[in-house]
Amino acid sequence: MWTPERHFHAFGGLYPHPAIAGAAVAAVTKHVQIRAGSVVLPLHHPIRVAEAWGMVDNLSDGRVGLAIASGWWPRDFVLMPENYANAKANMFRDIEAVKQLWRGETVTFPGVDGVPEAVQTLPRPVQPELPVWVTTAGNPETYVQAGSIGANLLTHLLGQSIEQVAPKIALYRQARADNGFDPEAGIVSLMLHTFVGEDDDEVRELVREPLKQYLGTSVSLVKEYAWAFPAFQRPEGIDISRDDDLIANMSEEEVDAVLDFAFLRYYETSGLFGTPTSCQGIIDKLKGIGVDEIACLVDFGVDNDLVLASLPNLDLARRLANAQAGVPAEAEADGAAVIESGQSAAAQIRGNNVTHLQCTPSMARMFTPEDESRQALAGVRHLYVGGEAFPVALAKDLMSNSRSGNVTNMYGPTETTIWSTTWKLDGPLDTVPIGSPIANTKIYVLDANLQPLPPGVPGDLWIGGDGVVRGYHERPELTAERFVADPFEPGAR
Repeated sequence: MWTPERHFHAFGGLYPHPAIAGAAVAAVTKHVQIRAGSVVLPLHHPIRVAEAWGMVDNLSDGRVGLAIASGWWPRDFVLMPENYANAKANMFRDIEAVKQLWRGETVTFPGVDGVPEAVQTLPRPVQPELPVWVTTAGNPETYVQAGSIGANLLTHLLGQSIEQVAPKIALYRQARADNGFDPEAGIVSLMLHTFVGEDDDEVRELVREPLKQYLGTSVSLVKEYAWAFPAFQRPEGIDISRDDDLIANMSEEEVDAVLDFAFLRYYETSGLFGTPTSCQGIIDKLKGIGVDEIACLVDFGVDNDLVLASLPNLDLARRLANAQAGVPAEAEADGAAVIESGQSAAAQIRGNNVTHLQCTPSMARMFTPEDESRQALAGVRHLYVGGEAFPVALAKDLMSNSRSGNVTNMYGPTETTIWSTTWKLDGPLDTVPIGSPIANTKIYVLDANLQPLPPGVPGDLWIGGDGVVRGYHERPELTAERFVADPFEPGAR
């Protein structure tokens, strides 16, 4: 989890001290990495940074990482005005001091009346070395400097495209190599505004107004996008360093037009928006230019409950991306992870003579673009697909690719542990049916009075039989509402 440092502005102003936010996260989590994104180091004495984050490292049992920035907004430097003129040089100087203090080394600083004082900080952190990222908005020189000190890198797509970031990452890798560091060991993290849902159009409309308002709270973002895109021309006489000049020269309608245009361009090119599968496009592009991880910015105004409800979709997007890249993954409860010991899914199918494979439609789709994966999947005698809606186009593709022709759609909610119906795909498909009940299972389509409906009449699907679970853990009211006696078989449910 990344926590920013912002001051004196609605744009991120709720987070003036990332160490305090990090301590709060440490108190309620056990496995989440806690990263500052970013500490504006020229606003602080390096001793205070080492002490504060050393405490968070202890509270979190060694889960801290720091992205460090030089700062850019003059008003912020009211905290340390003497550092503004040479903010970047001061940042790189103090990064080394923070790292030395973190390691327990004695570092000398000016004391009272300029008398040098040699100090060591406490408490001692859990991690022997501090993981450091250097934050850059796009200056190629900063990429090189970050690589030259062996730091990781944190950047974004605000005002720069994927194509513009690519050569800068190459500069970073080369700088690491030139200074004796493993060029591939440095972690390149890229921040993206993120919302992953179940339908692309729904996601676009859901995030439109929150993201426009978010962009609107940061005039710097509006300026960047308003004047960077060809559809807008900067009016004469505007000093873009001043908020009031920008607003004074634009009507409300013009501001809204700028924001709407900025939203559409940003949505299409610079964010992680869509479904788990549609998001793979931009993820693949970022992999291709050397990005190692995406820092997902989820708190840009979408309702908190919706954000939390969407996280399983984001997790699925992550697992799909890692599986495609051949990243070793932990065993997943739904069987979606098929990568082990660095082997691709295709290699595992061939190496283990797999005859039957069960996966989600999202996972099955990952086999279709590449010839090697398609050939491996074609040799599976029976493919079972379930857990998500099964698109007709994907079903047809899997059928045409299968040498045996055995592709089965499986349906069932978690409450029936797990499958309730199956349908072996066959012949021309306009839809993908859920099929007929499995053994010891009954399926009814009923009206509001729990009476059967004729074939073809819409109603509620009710499932009975041995697979129905006892209910929801410690939720008796919901259990009583959803789990009822079978009206057609005494004593059954």
